[in-house]
Amino acid sequence: MNLPLLIGYGNTLRRDDGAGVWLVNEFSRCYPGRAHCLSVHQLGPELAEAVVRAPCVVFADASVAVSDLAVSRIEPSDSSSSHRSTHHTTPQDLLHSCLDLYGRIPSDCYVVRIPVRSLSWGETITDEVKAACRDAVEAIAELLDNLAFRGTKAKQDGREGGMDNVRRETERRDIVP
Repeated sequence: MNLPLLIGYGNTLRRDDGAGVWLVNEFSRCYPGRAHCLSVHQLGPELAEAVVRAPCVVFADASVAVSDLAVSRIEPSDSSSSHRSTHHTTPQDLLHSCLDLYGRIPSDCYVVRIPVRSLSWGETITDEVKAACRDAVEAIAELLDNLAFRGTKAKQDGREGGMDNVRRETERRDIVP
């Protein structure tokens, strides 16, 4: 079975900025074998192959832009907004790179944004962010269960869907040969 991919990223030396990494480690501990889990400092093009092989990808990161835990479906960025710099690569930019390199992306792509409380120097996340990460672990497990159910139901109905629809082929209008 092809497992979903969970990628947590952030700077583990800047307290809550490491929340994505902490979340992935906690998910792996609570739900062993439920997803392929990767912890990275930042997103880069070297992750594209792992992303396109997954039926579903969930990115987890700390964010100063949210005050509460946020889970949202995402699409690739358009070519004009892609930074093409590894220091500022967003999940949407990475998905765009997957289209550039492989011509496809997973059928379901999500980002989990965890609110931060402290970005000071330190290797531990705050208790508030740890609690938000635990909530995110449960939200991700529920999301993956729902996607798997949707895929199973679609298969029973004779159509593809959810995580059974492993790769979504996308028209590449923005790429000039």
